[in-house]
Amino acid sequence: MTGNRNFSTNLPFSGGKNWDRCVKQMKVIFVLQEILEAFLENPTDACTKKFA
Repeated sequence: MTGNRNFSTNLPFSGGKNWDRCVKQMKVIFVLQEILEAFLENPTDACTKKFA
């Protein structure tokens, strides 16, 4: 995804602490980005598309 869509790019890095939590949060962010891109490309199709 390119451009600034008001999404903070300063994500905290735990340096090994709470690694599982960090991984889960990143997965959520990536799925939400995929959904946003699909919606912006074609809002009608995005409602019926299956995501990760």
